[in-house]
Amino acid sequence: MPSPPDENMLREAGMEVRKIREDSTMGGGRLLVLGEIERVTEFEKGMPGMEAEINGQWVKDPFSDDRGVAVKVKNKGLVVIGGCSHAGIINTVKHAQKVTGHLKFMPFSAGFILPGR
Repeated sequence: MPSPPDENMLREAGMEVRKIREDSTMGGGRLLVLGEIERVTEFEKGMPGMEAEINGQWVKDPFSDDRGVAVKVKNKGLVVIGGCSHAGIINTVKHAQKVTGHLKFMPFSAGFILPGR
């Protein structure tokens, strides 16, 4: 299986690599890329048991790099697309609503994490 491209490969291919934690827009402000998604629900716990090596120490992985995308559709509301949705799709939708100020949203899509039973 081929390894994923690294930053240098992407830059050499002419791509711009931006590492940001804040919400940002693309496409002339029409597409909102969500930054770090605040965890506000009690029931969305991420992926239990997942760890990350941070500063040489294994800790519970907070998945703070989880992202989503939101697009406001005229007269309809927000379309929210989650990434891996480690923060939870409800947290992702709530974050998009908070950032945009639009409470109405349309159906959404995501890579949902379902806890084991």
